[in-house]
Amino acid sequence: MIQRLKNNWLILFVILFLSAAYLQGVSEVPFHPDESTQLFMSADVEMFFENPSSLYWQPDNEQDLRQHYRELDAPLTRYVAGLGRQITHQSPLPADWDWSSTWNENQLAGALPDPGLLQTGRLSVAVFFPLSLFLLYKTAQKIGGPVTAWLSIFFFASNALILLHTRRVMAESLLVFTILLTLYRITHLEKHRWLIAIPAALAFSSKQSAAALLLMGLIIVLWPGQEKEPLRSTNKLARVSSTAQYLLTGLIILFLLNPFLWAHPLQAGLSAWDARQTLTSNQITTIAEKNPEKILNSIPQRTLGIVFQLFINPPAVEDVANYQEQTLESAAAYLNNPLNNLYRGIVWGGILLVLSIFGFFTALVEIFHTKDTPRWKPLVFLLLASALQFLSLIFLFTLPFQRYVIPLVPFTCIWQAYGLSTILKSVQPAASNLSGISTKKNSPH
Repeated sequence: MIQRLKNNWLILFVILFLSAAYLQGVSEVPFHPDESTQLFMSADVEMFFENPSSLYWQPDNEQDLRQHYRELDAPLTRYVAGLGRQITHQSPLPADWDWSSTWNENQLAGALPDPGLLQTGRLSVAVFFPLSLFLLYKTAQKIGGPVTAWLSIFFFASNALILLHTRRVMAESLLVFTILLTLYRITHLEKHRWLIAIPAALAFSSKQSAAALLLMGLIIVLWPGQEKEPLRSTNKLARVSSTAQYLLTGLIILFLLNPFLWAHPLQAGLSAWDARQTLTSNQITTIAEKNPEKILNSIPQRTLGIVFQLFINPPAVEDVANYQEQTLESAAAYLNNPLNNLYRGIVWGGILLVLSIFGFFTALVEIFHTKDTPRWKPLVFLLLASALQFLSLIFLFTLPFQRYVIPLVPFTCIWQAYGLSTILKSVQPAASNLSGISTKKNSPH
């Protein structure tokens, strides 16, 4: 353990430095009303310990706001926020934010958190940032070596979407952390592949948009045992056993983290599906009435929407303009800090887009040429995970909200680093050759 710390002292020092800067800016992030919902729902922690059955889904309780949110939202963020409150001895927010009411009406109703509660909630999820950095470093190091690892840390820590959306008490911080935890496990496979179910289920429990990782885990479990061994030669009984273990582990984790399923699991699950479909449909209808051009109906439109939100558009401090006047000052102060708005726009965003695509396809080409089988398999799995996550968002990304593309940010940071490190490696020998030629020309005969 001590030797491992000695070997990693530099990256740990850099992570501590970057994390200190990241955490220092938590209070500067403009408020988002969905933070109130998470702090309101964080009361589930107290309710569970006082009376677990109060969290169970009941068919005659569909009008209850808390039950409605348990159907809609993944639970992990509200649990972490609740634990943060428990540690600091703070009460949950007494009322949820009402989007149909004014800012003042919500404040009078107790739906606007005081600075102390908001800071506690944000820090509860923001503390996962250093862990995310370390997991990203180790994942990138596994597939591309130290240069790729260091570059990935740079791209991630300076990413404007990470700096905004993961410093709020919302789903994105834990979503990014659990995605990186899953990618770390994917690229460090040894024994017991079915254990990928644990981080993949946690990612889904952070936000449902990470569902593609559950499918990726299943693919890995079914993958042949040896790197390039044909599928038919793999022990079928072992694969069936691993698949059963994977599915059972994932289901157990999802079941344990969602007490609303405990009394009527099938009915509650179907109700949650219906609630999510209804919410999406209502959001699309509302936006289509006022701004129909923002609805992304076709695959090309959705692809462009994802690209623009990932690389081009400035950090979106708000999803809709309901309370733009009240957040204008804090938004301006936040965006005026150049460190919070790096590498956005057509030029820099275009460069990062090209690097991401170049890195992805360079890795794709490399798997057909490399004889380094320990590197081959992690590359294949990471490429597949990237493609699955991107394709899943293509089908889900109907609404133009920037937060919805956050699951792709860890992948783009890795492929940007992989692409740039490939370029640097190719430039270095060329520079050495030029230096050698120059030396020969200038040397005496």
